[in-house]
This record gives sequence, structure tokens and C-alpha cells, in this order.
Amino acid sequence: MKSIKDYQTYVVDMDGTLYYKYPMRLSMLFQMAGYYLSHITNWKEAFLLKDYRHLRESDELLKEADCESRIRFLLSEKHHFTPAKVDHIIEEWMYKRPLSAVYKSRDKRLLAFLKAQQKKGHKVYFYSDYPLEDKSRILGFNADGLYYPDNIRFSFLKPNPEGLSLILRENSLNPSDVLMIGDRQEKDGQCAINAGTDYLILKSTPSARRRQYKKWSI
Repeated sequence: MKSIKDYQTYVVDMDGTLYYKYPMRLSMLFQMAGYYLSHITNWKEAFLLKDYRHLRESDELLKEADCESRIRFLLSEKHHFTPAKVDHIIEEWMYKRPLSAVYKSRDKRLLAFLKAQQKKGHKVYFYSDYPLEDKSRILGFNADGLYYPDNIRFSFLKPNPEGLSLILRENSLNPSDVLMIGDRQEKDGQCAINAGTDYLILKSTPSARRRQYKKWSI
């Protein structure tokens, strides 16, 4: 792999990469505990959210195109909520409420590095298994493109390379010029391998990641 500074294009995962996931999750845990203790009759929603995260890691479901719809259907059946109610719970707790915690947990050094690379004329694309618009906005980063499974451009989650291959094809990119940056070998690293690009897996804690940055002089 070349030096991190020598690539023309960076494809960057969002969750756990552009922000540290453990501080964000701790913040959300406190939010949820406070909410459901004061709304005790809604306690089943917390178990639905737990199941949602679990199903999102299911190897069997990840092999399906548009597994998100399948997951929400299974949750509706198991917890006896209407599809609209399932959608509301997930949108509220997975996308809206975490935004402030995402901002507080952001990796300032990585974001500064990527902005500096953009100023040099390099491209930065965000690529996630979840919708990206709101998180990109809260982080204050104007990426050159946002890619996630919307069932229009592509449907499969990582490590399926469908999304990364689309980024390469749609932007006429040479795989050898692209560095995939993520936080999970089994997801981001394998996705990059499957698409034929180099990749970099960042550590999960700020202290460990700072040591990586020092090694790479960024």
C-alpha cells in the first residue's frame, strides 16, 4: 500500500470511521434510558431497536438485495407494530436523535486530513450502509459524493462490493488510485478487497488511532 497521502481518491466509511462509535453509543444509551424510563409504556421499542442492530449484522440477510425492507418486515411481525410505526422508531433513534452525538464524537483529525486532500484536488466520497445526508451535514463536510444502498443506485450492504464498484465506475476511477478507509476488516476491508482497491482500517479508540496518525504523519 502507498502512503496514505499519495492516493488521488478516498472512499470513506461513516459509522465508526468519521466518528468514534463507542462515545456515540454511550451517549445514545443515556438518551434511551432517560426516554424509556419516563415513557415506560413504550419499552418494547427498545427491544425492537436491539433486534434491528442484530439483524443488520446477520450474514444470511446481508446476502439479500434490499435487506433493509426485509429486516423492517421481520421486526413488524415479531414486535406487532405496524410498518409505519417500525419506520418511525428506526428513523427517530437511528437517524435523527444520534446526530448531536455524532458531531461530538467526530474524528477531527481525519476530517481535517480529508479536507486538506480535497484542497489539493483529490476526491473524497462517503460510502455507508446507512443514509448519509444528515450525518455529512452535521459533520460539516462537503464530500464529492454520498453513496449508500437506496435501492436505486445499488441495494447490497458491505462487504458486497456493489456500492464501491459503482463509485469506481460512475466516477471513472482507477482502483489503484483509490483508498478505502474504514473501521471494520470484515466489512470495509473485505469490500475493498472484493472491488480491487487498497484499504486502511482505523482503530476504534482515539488513543490507538492517534498512534496510527502519528505513524503516517497526519
